Amino acid sequence: MNPNWKQIVREHLAVLRLPPEREIEIVEELALHMETIYEDALANGLSGAEAEARALQGYDWRLFECELSRAEQPAPVRAIQPSLESIERKGGMRMESLLQDLRFGVRMLLKSKMFTLVAMLSLALGIGANTAIFSLIDAMMLRMLPVKDAQELAIFSTIRDKGPGYNFSYPLYERFRDRNQSFTGVIAGANIMRARLIVNESGVVESAREQRVSGNFFYVLGVGAVVGRMFTETDDNGAPAQPAAVISYEFWKRRFGLDPGVVGRKISINNTPLVIVGVASPGFSGFEVGARPDLWSPIHAWSDRDLSYTNSAWLRVMGRLRPGANVAQAQAEMDLIIQRHLGEFSFQRPREDATKLWGNGFRLETGGGGYTLRNQFREPLLILMTTVALVLLIACVNVANLLMARAATRRKEISVRLAVGAGRFRLIRQLLTESLLLAMIGGVA
Repeated sequence: MNPNWKQIVREHLAVLRLPPEREIEIVEELALHMETIYEDALANGLSGAEAEARALQGYDWRLFECELSRAEQPAPVRAIQPSLESIERKGGMRMESLLQDLRFGVRMLLKSKMFTLVAMLSLALGIGANTAIFSLIDAMMLRMLPVKDAQELAIFSTIRDKGPGYNFSYPLYERFRDRNQSFTGVIAGANIMRARLIVNESGVVESAREQRVSGNFFYVLGVGAVVGRMFTETDDNGAPAQPAAVISYEFWKRRFGLDPGVVGRKISINNTPLVIVGVASPGFSGFEVGARPDLWSPIHAWSDRDLSYTNSAWLRVMGRLRPGANVAQAQAEMDLIIQRHLGEFSFQRPREDATKLWGNGFRLETGGGGYTLRNQFREPLLILMTTVALVLLIACVNVANLLMARAATRRKEISVRLAVGAGRFRLIRQLLTESLLLAMIGGVA
């Protein structure tokens, strides 16, 4: 036996005390709609009780009563108390209306769990992939070094068939440093290497990332010390009696627990004794954005490399442009310096060997950091970003199709809400609220 839908609807409408003619009209409309939901549920194999529960849950009766109550108010009352529709058309929004939309949106999404799950996973896949790849591009291609006026920095590179080269000999670095007029300072540093570090007081042996740099390295970059001091040129002048080391803030935190007494402590790197003179500022990464050396030491503190050897290219070189100097002028000046150097170099080795070592030309690259990674991975990263953007587009199209299919199943619900007085703007806002909730869930996932 089918439930008495008219009686069920009439009980829900009793609190509104509608005129008899209007009540009969609404009861007929809603009862017919609920009967249709009930019969569809039975056709899908549900029991009578389950089908009745589905038909009753198809309505948010509290929201329905609010909408109907406002729609049925006498004209003078509506004139004194403007509807939510008119308030929102003028740019306003009542908090209770917004909360009502949110509650109803959450209820509708929970009601269609499979739809919500599929849409959430589609958006999560697209948004997550794009976020991950953009984070990588931001770290490798967009960020500048965390130093003073990073846009003034320029790295020296050679032009090669397989991409730019960044390594120079120490004698050539000295020429750049001492014979230029375009830079306030020119610095050098070796590639980061793994080193065997021993903290003498504790005897602990561990692996550390160490970089050898010129004595003016921190001064030219404008990096200060959190504790102690940074290198000076006297620390990199010949072979100092007590070679210095500057450790990174992250290494200081990880290895020494932010102990301010770390200055003066002795350490050993690959059996070379050093003394810690300072801690670099947080976030400083040396030549490259994203690089994470644990400590820096002066180039002259090491005796394992002949610095006068012209044929060895192992140093990266970077300079800070003078105010008013432009890259073209600095480029011309550096070209002249390197050509003179190559002229002398050709007496030591055949010219073709010099070309193999130094490349087919020379240039300055500006941009504030991340030069090597930017040039090496620009093309594959852009291709990858385009690919994941297409994945997000496909995910959005899939969700749009799901929303359209779901809207078709809600046609009767929407028609009933229109029949009892809900405005079109109100319905559109409710649907947009549900879509935004879905997007937020996908974004969080």
